[in-house]
Amino acid sequence: MGAQKAEWFDNYIPVKFGIFQNTGDTCGPGGFFRALRCCYVVDKIARDMKEYCPKAVLLNYTNPQAQIVKAARNVMPDLQYIGLCHELFGGMKAVQLLMNRLGYDVKKWEEFDITYGGVNHFVWLTGLKLNGEDLYQKLLDNAEMAYKERIGGRTFNWYLTTKYNCFPYPGSRHVAEFMPEYFNYFNHTRAFGIVPIRNVYHLAESHKWKLQEFKILGQDLFKDYVPEPTSHGEKAMEMTSDWKNDIPTHHVVNIPNKGFISNLPEDSIIEVPGYFKGGKIVGVKMAPLPNKVADKVRPFCEIYNLAAEAAIKGDREMIIKALTTLDPIAKFIEDNEKVEHMVDLMLYYQQSWLPAFKDAGVIPSWDNLKARKYVVEKSD
Repeated sequence: MGAQKAEWFDNYIPVKFGIFQNTGDTCGPGGFFRALRCCYVVDKIARDMKEYCPKAVLLNYTNPQAQIVKAARNVMPDLQYIGLCHELFGGMKAVQLLMNRLGYDVKKWEEFDITYGGVNHFVWLTGLKLNGEDLYQKLLDNAEMAYKERIGGRTFNWYLTTKYNCFPYPGSRHVAEFMPEYFNYFNHTRAFGIVPIRNVYHLAESHKWKLQEFKILGQDLFKDYVPEPTSHGEKAMEMTSDWKNDIPTHHVVNIPNKGFISNLPEDSIIEVPGYFKGGKIVGVKMAPLPNKVADKVRPFCEIYNLAAEAAIKGDREMIIKALTTLDPIAKFIEDNEKVEHMVDLMLYYQQSWLPAFKDAGVIPSWDNLKARKYVVEKSD
């Protein structure tokens, strides 16, 4: 709910409190509030699925993946509500470019045998082989060169590889939001080519024109035109075929952990390879994440669980807890009073898309907000 109208508040109210988000759709205050809006709707979808089509498969494109899938699985643990993401493909193309620079002749990145894991948009490549040869150490040894030469546009990722001895594959703009020591009020990571804040106006314009395109295609002039399915993006078409024909192809999926990554919580939604067997998605057990990486990922598992629960209960205190004690980008400003005021302002401005919070009576009035130390007018 809310689309770009809500994203203005997701991204621009936090700026007033020193929190920059270049995307704001997964973590941080923007990601949390996007989850609150989406999870409330997803809960209803999941309840309908449980009643009318419990064996059906839903392939979810909407962010934030982990929180949404968690909300659906809270309704029914075995519900085939599966999150999709295409970030692996861009990350692996960068790896392919590096390996070809080192003398390998890799035509497609799918030739690699890979292992990976984490939470959506904060996922790490943990293994890399080609025709049985282990190439991961070569990747690590050449990360400095890849960073300096900006190979594959994953500049920030290569830089982190030199620090963590592990390669995060999502786009740099996503990864940066999980790492406030690099992406914050004082340092917008311009050296890595990451913009300080998402341009919501341009996003709204692109969506507006896409809707116009759909309206045009719906006119009588195009009544006999059927668009061809595409095979790029999140590979939903291929997944559908594999589900129907019970073909065990590995796909990137966001699903409950169930021991697939041993050093992340079992009740969290993680991103790992998965395949269909007997109509159900089955995760592939991965190696544990390196300890330094797991320590960075683990707080988000708890944050996302809180978001999925808070969305249904309308629980303001869960938001405060998540942002002041767990979320790195909100904790970075080290002022819990500011964070509480920010949360109340976001609740106030987004109340039409947060029915559970309106029902719970936790949304402050404008008179209450105006009297506080920190206030953001709509004109701001």
